[in-house]
Amino acid sequence: MRVTMISMEKKCKKIRTYQLDIDAGYDVKRFGDDCLEMTLEDLFAGNYETDGVCERYEMPYVLMDGFEKEEIYNLLSSAVDPVIPVVLTEHNRSWKVRDLMDEAFREHKWFIVNDLMKELNEKDLSSLDITDKNTIMNAWMALQKEEDVSGYEIPLQEILKKV
Repeated sequence: MRVTMISMEKKCKKIRTYQLDIDAGYDVKRFGDDCLEMTLEDLFAGNYETDGVCERYEMPYVLMDGFEKEEIYNLLSSAVDPVIPVVLTEHNRSWKVRDLMDEAFREHKWFIVNDLMKELNEKDLSSLDITDKNTIMNAWMALQKEEDVSGYEIPLQEILKKV
């Protein structure tokens, strides 16, 4: 099975997210904003040219195909910097790269906010003012409704510093 990893990192940073042994069968490619309207299937087919400029997204994305679950975990645990991992599936293969990356970003933020809420759940919140308590409640409600929670990450981090 051909194993592919495609990386998009802001401002054409050198691919340093993973310490990869190319001889181990990893096919590593880069793509830029000029590939965002392609389907994932076309991107993984590798028939594209790119300038590699990545301005749209702040965090690096790594798109993978052909990896076993344990191998993905090992690769992600060796990351030098945080990345948003995306795995090619039968379900998303026809999606545009931009749509999948936007969805992966929303999911990434959901997990971050969910983890912050778990931390807050273990704290004594009685000393917080009403504004902070409302922020926590609104974040919890947004998580439950699976709404956009990206605006809660920094406020919740600040609240955690107070308790």
